[in-house]
Amino acid sequence: MKKVAFEKKVLVILFAVLFAVVSISFFVNNSLQSIVDKVSEDSQLDENVVLLKGMMVDISDAENSVKSYGLTKDGNYLDDYNFQINEVNKKILELGELVEPGTELDKGLPKIDSLVNAKFVILDELLLVQSQRSADLILNKVLEKVGSVNDGSTAENTANPTETTAVNETEDKEKFFKRLFGNRKKKKEKEEAELASADTLGLEDVESVMDESFTKIDKELEELRKKETEFEVELKMKELELIQEDKLIMDEITTLVASLELADKKDRDDKIAYAEEQRSSTKMHIILFCIFSCVLLILAGYVVYIYVKKNNAYKTALRAAKNESDVKNIEITASITYAKRIQSAIMPDDKKIASAFPNSFIYYKPKDIVAGDFYWMIDTPEHVFIAVADCTGHGVPGAMVSVACSAALNRSVKEFGLRKPSEILGKCREIVIETFEEGNHVLYDGMDIALCKVDKTSGQMEYAGANNSLYLIRKGELIEVKADKQPVARFYKEAAFTNHTIEIQKDDCIYLFTDGFPDQFGGDKKKKFMYKRFKELLVKNSDRSPKDQASAIDHAFESWKGGMEQIDDVCVIGIQL
Repeated sequence: MKKVAFEKKVLVILFAVLFAVVSISFFVNNSLQSIVDKVSEDSQLDENVVLLKGMMVDISDAENSVKSYGLTKDGNYLDDYNFQINEVNKKILELGELVEPGTELDKGLPKIDSLVNAKFVILDELLLVQSQRSADLILNKVLEKVGSVNDGSTAENTANPTETTAVNETEDKEKFFKRLFGNRKKKKEKEEAELASADTLGLEDVESVMDESFTKIDKELEELRKKETEFEVELKMKELELIQEDKLIMDEITTLVASLELADKKDRDDKIAYAEEQRSSTKMHIILFCIFSCVLLILAGYVVYIYVKKNNAYKTALRAAKNESDVKNIEITASITYAKRIQSAIMPDDKKIASAFPNSFIYYKPKDIVAGDFYWMIDTPEHVFIAVADCTGHGVPGAMVSVACSAALNRSVKEFGLRKPSEILGKCREIVIETFEEGNHVLYDGMDIALCKVDKTSGQMEYAGANNSLYLIRKGELIEVKADKQPVARFYKEAAFTNHTIEIQKDDCIYLFTDGFPDQFGGDKKKKFMYKRFKELLVKNSDRSPKDQASAIDHAFESWKGGMEQIDDVCVIGIQL
């Protein structure tokens, strides 16, 4: 699978972020527009205003019903009037339930209710006035009828002066007057008496009585016309007064409703204006945010571009340096590998040690390619010298010190002919100090060592040690022959090394070692292996063959170390004498 370049990944991420910012901005803008539209819809004429307008229409219809009734005297208009009163009252109750507390409509509703009640009181009074005028009209019609009857009677008396016709007309007039003046009891009784007596009179007497009666009636009717004229004037003045009062109340209601509608319209306009202002402001903020984000993204892209460019240059330089380093590393590794060959050449061959000590093993595990630990052996006709040494440091520095220390051992035995281990170590110290003080720097490097000499004829063994002790296991018991607490090197308190003589018994095992194994960190708690555990390991496997002992030591070391780094060179030699 082809790997995508880092700069391409960054560009993709930047474009994705830019797309996300723009999308979010459009989403927010559309959301705000939806809010504005909703506010505009909510700001349309609400139910309260609709009810107010309906109430005004009902009031106007009620007023028209009153006027129509005054003109036509049709009872259906009274029914319409009562229905419209009920509708107005219903709308006022609905307004009281729907209006929000604290609004202008809530404050003005009681006044509207009071004015509407006052208006209907006036309309009721107008209906009463119109009813009175209706009674006057009836009276006028009666007067006209009376006049027509009077005129007709005179004409009929002249044209037909017969007694039968006069009697019939007298009876008709008597019935008419009874219907008209039924409330005037005394006058009716007098007229009835006169009419009754007219039956016994002659025709001339009847005409005289009738003329006298019509004269009285004319006088009374004249008085009635006069009173009716005065009452008509009063009714017209009352009606005019009521109409003016009704107009004032209607004007006040109209003005109040108009002011409430205006306040409501102003509130709606304010809401729309505020929502639009917020939308415009937010839209401007979104635009600025988008511009700012784009600028930041462009800057980020430029910075990434510069970084990628420099990083590519750095990678190129690093790759070149790595190639150069790899070449040098290969050369150095080759040199160190060759140095290992040199170090291996100055150490005794395993076959040579196996020839001198058939029942023996060597566990040698350098930390690096070359090591500061080494083992040394010289086989003479009378004695075998064998040692395990731990030079200062490890790796290349330790290997260089080991070459000098190995040469010092060889010179002490071969050149100076020394055979006593303590004397050999003393001479080695002199040679090492002399070797490391030839230059401009005084070095304190040297070695810790355990040196043994085995006599081939007597079976005796001599030992001398510098910081490295000797372990002797005899019949399952470990005997430690302690070394002197000083190195084979420049030391602040130099002293002669102690020479130890040991009588060897059958199946004795000796162990020479450096501190690499006991000092190794590992285990569950990441601690040192320590000398106590190391002694137990050697005692536990001492009765096994040399090969098995080497395997057990390797297994114990690797198990303890686990995934941790090896901290030092490790060297252990076991010999069964």
